[in-house]
Amino acid sequence: MSRGSIRQRSKSRQDSWTVQVYKGRDPATGKKRYYSESVKGPKALAEKRLTELLRDMDMGSFPERASVSVGAFLDQWLDVECVAVVRPVTLSGYRHVVRRYLKPHLGSIRLDRLTPSHVRKMELSLLSASVPGGPPLRPVTVRMCHRVLSSALSYAVRQRLVVVNVAKSVQAPRLDKRETAVIDWESLARLLEVIGPDPFRWVVLLALQTGLRRSELGGLQWRDVDFDACTLAVRRGLSRVDNRMVLGLPKSGKARVVVIPDVAVRTLRSIQAAALHVGRGDFVFARKDGNFPNIGRWTQVFKVYCRTAGLDDLRFHDLRHSHATLLLADGVHLKVVSERLGHANIGITADLYSHVMPSVQREAVDRFGVSWDAAMGSEDALSCI
Repeated sequence: MSRGSIRQRSKSRQDSWTVQVYKGRDPATGKKRYYSESVKGPKALAEKRLTELLRDMDMGSFPERASVSVGAFLDQWLDVECVAVVRPVTLSGYRHVVRRYLKPHLGSIRLDRLTPSHVRKMELSLLSASVPGGPPLRPVTVRMCHRVLSSALSYAVRQRLVVVNVAKSVQAPRLDKRETAVIDWESLARLLEVIGPDPFRWVVLLALQTGLRRSELGGLQWRDVDFDACTLAVRRGLSRVDNRMVLGLPKSGKARVVVIPDVAVRTLRSIQAAALHVGRGDFVFARKDGNFPNIGRWTQVFKVYCRTAGLDDLRFHDLRHSHATLLLADGVHLKVVSERLGHANIGITADLYSHVMPSVQREAVDRFGVSWDAAMGSEDALSCI
């Protein structure tokens, strides 16, 4: 059986303990080896932790102490684990988070000495300034940093480099829920007037008419369009990875077919009629030089046009939100909207568009009342009881 001990760290504190486990002698030097942890709380908590460590020791699952730095470990995690299991666009995002935020704050700390306090301090620093003297990060970005770090540390636990994932002991910053912006018909007319004859108007129109993501619009090819059936096959997404455009699966990871309205068919006919340049792979929005559409520029151009039209709060992605909101307001079932948008499950759709549901329920109840009166008469059928 393995041996271990518990000792109080300070006579002045009754809630701080050192748990130590004897690991035997080093086969190379013959020196005794120990593993120790600090535990805060009642002694019973320290005793419980000692029991867990001794059990792991006896079962052969005890972690080896990792002398590698957090920065070196994160690089290894990206190059060994992530390359094999995540999409290229996701890997590119992970690399950015690690390089820009995690390594500057945590990179020099030894992996086995990383504590929840380090993680909390990093996140508070990011919320106050992304870099010294720079603007603070939005909570959603800091939550992304938290998620990437937690995923990496879970891998470290599986590799027996650390005992626990310290990021799980820290609550990620709470998001200030942003109310989804929806463009109304009057605002749309004003925006299109500002855009004028710029072919970018077709990008805006098709985004609003179909609800496709920006990456899905960028990856749309003419072979995906069935004019007779009035459908679009969403088979791929276009993303920027390491300063180059890459085609991959849609964000959901699988293709889908979207039925489109007649107005979207007319938009596509107009685009086709004006498409004098056949682009790479015959993309619907191919540039004149035949290359992939520059979807990153779409966001910038859209922001400029919105600012001119007095729609400063509107984002390009809000065209997709507007499409879904209009469908729900017209009584389209939530499941149908979820499938059109390519969400992984209906819960995502319900959470995103919870602001629409009260009005949808009100209209549904009103329609039920009309149907009841039509079938039973205006007098309450139960009045005779």
